[in-house]
Amino acid sequence: MADRAGFRASTRALRLRNFRLFWFGALVSNTGTWMQILVLAYVIDEITDRGAWVGLVAITQMVMTVFTNLWAGPLADRVPRRSIILVTQSLLCVGAFGFAALWGAGVRSPVIYMLLAWGYGILNGFMLPAWQAFIAELVPKELLLNAVTLNSTQFQATRAVGPALGGVLLGFFGPGWVFFANGVSFFAVLFAVVLIQVPRLLPDDPPPIRVFADLREVVGYWRTQPGIQRAFKTVLITATCAQPIIFLIVVFAEEEFNTTGWQLGLLAAGTGIGSIIFFPLVAGRGQFTARSRLLGIGLSIYGLALAGFGLAPWYAMAIVFLLILGGCHLATASTLNTVIQLQVEESMRGRVIALYLMVINVAIGVGTMIQGALYDWIGPRVTVSISAVTIVVLAAWLVSTRRFASMDVGTAAS
Repeated sequence: MADRAGFRASTRALRLRNFRLFWFGALVSNTGTWMQILVLAYVIDEITDRGAWVGLVAITQMVMTVFTNLWAGPLADRVPRRSIILVTQSLLCVGAFGFAALWGAGVRSPVIYMLLAWGYGILNGFMLPAWQAFIAELVPKELLLNAVTLNSTQFQATRAVGPALGGVLLGFFGPGWVFFANGVSFFAVLFAVVLIQVPRLLPDDPPPIRVFADLREVVGYWRTQPGIQRAFKTVLITATCAQPIIFLIVVFAEEEFNTTGWQLGLLAAGTGIGSIIFFPLVAGRGQFTARSRLLGIGLSIYGLALAGFGLAPWYAMAIVFLLILGGCHLATASTLNTVIQLQVEESMRGRVIALYLMVINVAIGVGTMIQGALYDWIGPRVTVSISAVTIVVLAAWLVSTRRFASMDVGTAAS
């Protein structure tokens, strides 16, 4: 009975029709997206037989997303977010079918696929701030942490399942049909968003978008919000130090454990599986725990688990630490997101979230490049251990100086 009650508490936001539609639609669509991410990398590698091309496509696509965020935040504060999601998801759907058509027609130019991937990056840049801000329109404020945690879990689950499913479909049917399946998956989220009706929260006559003026305004607003500032600075460290392991896991696995095939796939999916395993604990207990305490505990264990992974002498032990890393990432990421969603004013929500996403993406990109170079210079284990020590020291300092206290401030006025 206690377990059943705990599960009900951890999924309270799913009782709301709008959020339930959005969540299940996103679950299907994001699974397709992760399938395509895997297969696009495979296609580029098959065409060019050069890993540099795979990295170039991934990095330039991310740059397009970050660059587009400059316009996406102001747009999400001026145009109904539901409309932005419908338009961008429709175009992403067309793009997936475009990938399928290109492969089926025998097009094998890496430049063509890269240009279409850039289009995906631009559309994602416009979509993501609206997507994150839209969650706050679907649930009351007291369920926001639960909704954000559920959304993060859905993302982590699809990150674990999508590549595995994509690999199976790739083996049986080839790249074209995986691209096609991703296109079909978009109908789930489009159908869900069409059924969702929310009140209009944005001004009827919004001012025109002025990118640099909007950027100055959001940075000025950020400076006046200590809780939001702390969330930004914390995610800057975790994204730089901890998140690169997701992208460099292949190098670590090959050099330290000499693993390939399904063992490599299990390592790559480890943090996603960990998020699913620890979801009931994070979602069930998190809503009754002060955000400052949740972050202090989560960040401390995050660093220790990263150190454990970096020093693990056996493959099985490394898997265990990756599972713990996944749970800690879920706890810290969802809590930081909730701090921002609760403390930001409605009129600034889109721009603040866009800036937050820019910080995360840039930090992950820079961190991955730095750690990749350090892997070659001092080795994977030492590099990961240095990152882990950085996180543990940061957590100890933030907790001892009570700098997380600003995270517990309540809701901003709309």
